[in-house]
Amino acid sequence: MSIKKWIFFITLTVSSSVFASPDIQKWTTENGASVYFVNAPELPMVDINIVFNAGAARDADHPGLAKLTNAMLDEGAADLDADAIADAFSSVGANYSASSQRDMAILSLRTLTDPNAFDTSVNMFAKILSSPSFPETSFLRIKQQLLTGLQAEKQSPKSLATRTFFKNSMVSIPTLKCLQEIRLALKKSIWLI
Repeated sequence: MSIKKWIFFITLTVSSSVFASPDIQKWTTENGASVYFVNAPELPMVDINIVFNAGAARDADHPGLAKLTNAMLDEGAADLDADAIADAFSSVGANYSASSQRDMAILSLRTLTDPNAFDTSVNMFAKILSSPSFPETSFLRIKQQLLTGLQAEKQSPKSLATRTFFKNSMVSIPTLKCLQEIRLALKKSIWLI
């Protein structure tokens, strides 16, 4: 063997033994949710990601429902409006996000482990999950944003190709007609997502 091959072999052997995988703990809650936990006490923060079996593939007769639902979640919860929700997270340095993919919906929270920051942000996260209010004014604004996005997609070759590719699949892509019908379905369907 040449010197280069020996050096490559030794480098590969040493580098692969240096990497350590995290200790991932897994359990199932009483209601059947799977939990994956990685403890990293050297970092004073917590990341929480909740992944739902939702998304465009589960929109059925209401294409765009998952996307609109995720966009509306932090617009109001319980008796709080979007500003109060944003203020609660920003007052403790927490980051909240929601996204809808083709086959899943993801809600994420990153917060500090400080008890005040943790309690404030996790309580707000729980309100968003358990008591979304879907205010009418937010619905109209977000619906208009989605409609504008649909109009912009008509000018994008990439978007046109994606629509063509997924046209006959089980993945739904929102249309103008669907967004006009979605308001009624949203309040009825949110608890199914």
